[in-house]
Amino acid sequence: MDILNVITTKNATSTTENAVYNLEYSISNSNLIKVMITIIGIKKEEHAEDVYLGHILFENGNITASIIENAPVPKLFSDYENLIRQIKKDVNPQ
Repeated sequence: MDILNVITTKNATSTTENAVYNLEYSISNSNLIKVMITIIGIKKEEHAEDVYLGHILFENGNITASIIENAPVPKLFSDYENLIRQIKKDVNPQ
């Protein structure tokens, strides 16, 4: 049997002052191929339910997003850029 490709999928979570991010990203042959980020609003009350703000998808160099209308979009994309930088360091720590 010849192994042609190895794909590793990692799950992570990150919290900023803007939101909680649930991340799933895939690495193939040391290349980042997919990042799926689900965005949850910060709870204002301890027992409040999670508020889904949207998601951002990076796949093969393309970015797509679906975010609710009243979300702080510039802040969420700033967090997204920081998360992508951290993931890329994990993929290629140089």
